[in-house]
Formats: sequence, structure tokens, C-alpha cells
Amino acid sequence: MRLKQIYFLLACFLLLFSCRDDEQMPSPIIQDFEPKQGVEGSTFVIIGKNFGNVPSRNIVSIGDIIAEVTDASSSRLTVKVPDSAETGLLSVTHNQQTTVSSDSFKVIYAPIIQSFLPEKGTAGTEVTIAGSNFCPQNIEVKFNGVLADVVQAAPSALKVTVPVGATTGSISITCNGLTAESQDHFTVISSPVIESFSPAIGPEGAEITILGNNFSSNAQANEVKFNGVLADVVEAEASSLKVTVPVGATTGSISITCNGLTAESQDHFTIINTPVIESFSPVIGPEGTEVTILGNNFSSNAQDNEVKFNGVLADVVEATASSLKVTVPVGATTGSIGITCNGLTAESQDYFTVISSPIIESFSPVMGPEGAEVTILGNNFSSNAQDNIVQFNNVAAEVITSSITLLTAIVPSGATTGFLTVTSNGLTTESESDFVVTTLPEVTTTSIYNITNVTAEAGGNITSDGGATILARGLCWSTTPTPTIDDYKTADGGGNGTYYRILTGLTPGTTYFLRAYATNNVGTAYGEELSFATMISTTGTVEDADGNIYSTVVIGTQNWMSENLKVTRYQNGDAIPVVTDQTTWYELTTGAMCYYDNDQTAYEDPYGALYNGYVVTNGEVCPDGWHVPTKEDWESLFESLGGKEVAGGKMKEAGYDHWNSGNTEADNTSGFTALGAGSRYTGDARFINMGIYTIFWSSSPSLYGNYDVPLYSSSSEASIGGSVKRGGYSIRCIQD
Repeated sequence: MRLKQIYFLLACFLLLFSCRDDEQMPSPIIQDFEPKQGVEGSTFVIIGKNFGNVPSRNIVSIGDIIAEVTDASSSRLTVKVPDSAETGLLSVTHNQQTTVSSDSFKVIYAPIIQSFLPEKGTAGTEVTIAGSNFCPQNIEVKFNGVLADVVQAAPSALKVTVPVGATTGSISITCNGLTAESQDHFTVISSPVIESFSPAIGPEGAEITILGNNFSSNAQANEVKFNGVLADVVEAEASSLKVTVPVGATTGSISITCNGLTAESQDHFTIINTPVIESFSPVIGPEGTEVTILGNNFSSNAQDNEVKFNGVLADVVEATASSLKVTVPVGATTGSIGITCNGLTAESQDYFTVISSPIIESFSPVMGPEGAEVTILGNNFSSNAQDNIVQFNNVAAEVITSSITLLTAIVPSGATTGFLTVTSNGLTTESESDFVVTTLPEVTTTSIYNITNVTAEAGGNITSDGGATILARGLCWSTTPTPTIDDYKTADGGGNGTYYRILTGLTPGTTYFLRAYATNNVGTAYGEELSFATMISTTGTVEDADGNIYSTVVIGTQNWMSENLKVTRYQNGDAIPVVTDQTTWYELTTGAMCYYDNDQTAYEDPYGALYNGYVVTNGEVCPDGWHVPTKEDWESLFESLGGKEVAGGKMKEAGYDHWNSGNTEADNTSGFTALGAGSRYTGDARFINMGIYTIFWSSSPSLYGNYDVPLYSSSSEASIGGSVKRGGYSIRCIQD
């Protein structure tokens, strides 16, 4: 009994509390929501009543998809749009009671561009864009930022027009505040624009630069025409083209087609074609003849055509594009006709022959002997040699070559000095000056005098130049009769009258044959032949301060020792130190002597001693009345022996006793008897070149020491050099 009472009380209690929940937890109410649409992941607020204050006690769905409640109060729920949600009614469940909105929440999606066609086009081109999530209302399409007109719109396709001012770039679509951009670019094709071209005039083949915009940088993608004739594009950039004026082009506008769009220049390009000469008539005539020239590309304005007859400007009387009437000008000569029009020149293949009196402008040479060739320059000669008659002072000559401006004739036999005449086409002209017929000059040989062992003096006298300038004159000689200019000779310039010359390089005790000569343009004439014999060389001796005796020889007007000096004292009795040590020698600043290889026994005879330059400077090493030769003394010796080119051979001892093999042209005809004594080297005081050369001191100072005279086994030449004073060289003395 008591247990039943307990169950009854419990049931009453549960019933009591059940009735309180039904009264305190009413059903939720949706009054409104904001915003009315949104994308996945966005949030919106539901406004109403009877919501749970804890987010998890409210269940919110958009259609069939449950959404996350991020914030809650009894009158507001903040909800996040779930992924994959679709537009639908909102429902809120709380305390197992559900309410549904009267309006749908709209789920919006970002537009998607899948493709567009065409992929390129000009402003105004209609483009179809395929994709999804397009909104037919309030959709915005832009081409690289430029707003376009939407012609037709559906959720998955749009038709739009490429706007004016659009440039190549991506397409963007904005729908419901969301924007999509194409991955690929739409290429906007702009019509080419021709701003200018240069030059504005030219012939076929000329290169023209066109400036503008919207050209293709691919030369082949630009089609350029000159008044409708296709041209080659040489170079291309977006703003410039280089093209070649095509064959067959005519004056007119330039057009450029690129990407199917064409632009045409406002200005015309003027074609200038080279004039063409087809024929002219008559083909021969004198000055003043009217000539009709037929052809093409002439100017119909007479003054715009420049016509020349063999370079002489003519008057144009009448002109059309295909014919000209002109007058043969004064001074015209036979030759081609040239026409220049618009800076372009044509020249006739055939000559117009001007019948004019021949003109002698000059002839060369202006003098010459019988048989000489004379070139006559002028005009209006016949190109056929036989049609020209040339006379030398009325004596007919042979014409061997001819052209309109040049004749070559041979001075005829019997011709005398006088005018030249040329007759051609029956007309004759005469030279303004005489042609001088020349003969050989006349010359006599004068007597020979002042004969020495190696020199002599003689002369000549030109009594007639033969009517021509004396080109050369002088004396020639040999050791055989009838000498000519192919033998030994002097060259005494030109001119008439008497001349004299010293003959040098003669051999002592030798008989020579001599003639004077004179040369003009006819040839060389000789005077009578004379003969003479040179003196035998005079020899003697001289003694030095040591009592050494030296042989001497007279060469020309000079008296020389014919042996090298070997004295050991100056004239005042002071000894000349003999220095053998290389270092000591090198450092000396006073006079010293030595023998080659420091071996007096082997080299003193016949080579003599070697002296440094300080001995020469002392001035007292030679015997009384003798001196170390100056630079001028040596030069005088060379001249008397025929010049420095051959003097060395005449000074050197012949053979190989004291010279190495190859002792070039050594004959010692002077008696000087130079030996290959070597030297003491200036660099380190070594002894060098015995048999290869000898070096003689000069007393004349040079830039760094004294002048010297080297003679070489390998050469016939004598020369003058210079050396520092520490060199060890030979000394030859010459009489004062």
C-alpha cells in the first residue's frame, strides 16, 4: 500500500514539471535574415525569437544542408554558409521545435570563365564567353580593364562586344560582386596607322621607311602596296617598316594590310623612273640641228629634262612623256646623248655624230726628230685613222692611231720646224704653235789637265742643242777607245755652253780615253776623243817619335801613311801607357794603347797598335808635320777614289793574307794598303774581328766621342761612323 503511494507521487511530480516546459520553451520564430544572399563561407544573421543562447542548441539549415551557428542569442543567430549549399529556405530548430523562413536564402557563386571565341579581333568584334555562375542581370565584362557591352547573357554563356580602346590582355567578369579573370589573353587587333614615309619620291628599287603604329614585327605578316603593286618588306617593327619600291609601281598612295586590316597613306608616293632612250633622228648633224628623241619616262615639262650631247647641255624645244625635240648645242662633239629627268639619267647606246671642224688643243712632245711619235689632243677627229690628214709644216705624216679626241702621228722624213695641220671631214685646223723638228746636239771635248795618279780634270762645250733641250751632259771615259755613257761618266746636268769636271777614282799609271757627251730627246752626241795617262803613285817615308819608319803614298792631292801607326810616345816624349787589363781599359779617361790580343809579337807588325780616342785628342801622336785625319780629310780621300761606294775596295789590301775570305772588290789601287786589324770593343774592352774589319780614328769630335772610318771585308764601301773614346782603333796619319 505504501509502495503504490510512492509511485503515484512520483508520477504527479513528473507531470507537473512536464507541464512547465511546455509553457516556458515556445517554438523559435524567424522574423528576417540579412543579407539575403551570400557565397560559401560567408556569414549572415537570422533575426527572430526563442533561439537558444548557446550556438550548439540551435540547428540551422539552408535547404537540406546544415549550417554552422557561430554566435547565438535568443533573438539573433550568426550563421556561416556551408560548402555545397544551394539556394533554399532557412530552418531553425531549438528545443525540438522547428521554424522555417518564408523567403529563401540565395547562395551565390563566383563566375568561372572556361573559354572564349574568337581569341582575337578588332574593336567591335562579338566574343562568346563560355563558363558558369554568370548572372544575367548586373554582369560586368572588361577587356584588359576596358568595359564592354554585354549583348546576350545566360548562366553559362555571354556574348559581348570588344570595346573601343581595348588592348590585348585578359577578360574579366564581375557578377554579384565577384570577379573572374581569364587565364588566356584576348588579342586586340588594331588597324595599322601610317603616320609618314620617307623619302616621298623615288625610283623602282628605292628603300622607303614607313613610320606608324600597329604593324607586325614579322616582316612577312605585313602586306605593303605602292598604288596596288605589292612590295617587299625588308625590315619590320611595330612602329616602322622598311620596304622596297616594287617594279611596275606607279605614283599613288601606300597601303599596309596587317592582321586583315588595311591602312592607306593620305599622301602619294611619287614614282620616278629612269628615262629610256629608244632612238633619235637624225643621227648626224652640225651644231644647231634639231634632233627628235623617242623613248619613255620623259617629263612633259621641257625645262625638267636635261639633255646633253656628249656632255654639252642642249636646249629642249618641245617635250612629252615619250618624245623630246632638242637642238645640237654649240661645242658639242660626237658621242652619246644623255637625258636626266627627276635626277635619273639615261644614255643612248648609239652616238650622235657632230660634224665639226677639227680642233687641235695640244700636242706632245712639242719637239722631236724624224720618226718620233707625236700625240695630238683635240676634238672632232675621225676615229678612222685613214680619214685624218696630218702634216708637219706641209709634209704629210703617217697617222697610226686615232679617236675623236686623239691622234698619234709619226714625224715624217724631211719635216722641218713649223705648224701642225689636221684635216678631217674636209675641214682643216692648224696648231697655234710650231712643232720643232730636232737633231742631235753638237759638242766638243776640251783639253785634259791637272792629271794626278788618281784624278784628272777635263771639260766639254755644247755648240748646238739640235733644237731641243739638253737633257744630260758630261764626260765619259774608259781604258779602251771610243768610250760611251755606258762606261765611266760624269753627270753635269743640262744646258748649253762649256762645262768642266774632275775625274776621280782613276788607277795610277793607266791610259784612259775620254770624250765629252750631250743628250737631247733625239739621242746622245759625243765630242772628239782624247787620251791621257795617270801618274804613277808617289811614295816616300816618314819617321815617328820612336824612330819607326813608315811608307807613305800620295793619293790625289793628299799624302798618307800606307801603314798603321805603332808609336809608343807622343811628340813631346811622354809615353803612351800600354793597358792590357779589360776593366782598366774600359774605365780610362786618358790616352792608352795596346796590341791585338795583348800580343805585341804577333800583331805589331804589320797591324800596328790600337789606340783609344784620348790619344787622338792629345793631338801629338803623329810625326811632326802630320796629323790624325779629320772627317773632311777622309771625305776628300773617298771622293778622289771615286766616291765612298767604291773607295773601300781601292783602299784595302788585295787577297786574304790580312783579310778574311770574301775581301770584296779589294784591289788597293790607291796604295793605301788597309789591313783587317780588328779592334778593342767599346762594350767590354774585348779584342774582336781580326780579319773582318779595321777601324781608323778621325780627329773630328762626334756626338759621343770622335768620328771613325770602318772598312769591312764584306764590302767595297768606305763610310764614316762615330764612337766613344774607349774604343781601341788603328791610326793613319796624313801630312799637314
